[in-house]
Amino acid sequence: IDSFDSHLYKSIFKSNFTYRQIDCFCICYQKYLIERCSCYDLVYHNVIDAKPCLTAKENECLTNVYLDFADNFNNLCK
Repeated sequence: IDSFDSHLYKSIFKSNFTYRQIDCFCICYQKYLIERCSCYDLVYHNVIDAKPCLTAKENECLTNVYLDFADNFNNLCK
């Protein structure tokens, strides 16, 4: 599959952001976080319709997901 045909690239393209590889990682992280915690991290761009992580429980989930993502992003972002 051509890297420019990925779901992450298409998400960036639709958002009107200029494509940068780092944005693909950020969107991949946000997607994974939303799937696991039902909220997004305010620190990074988000192009997925979701609410921000604001409560203590959501922020605890965010921390756990961030650590998991840091260890596994190669498997999660394809």
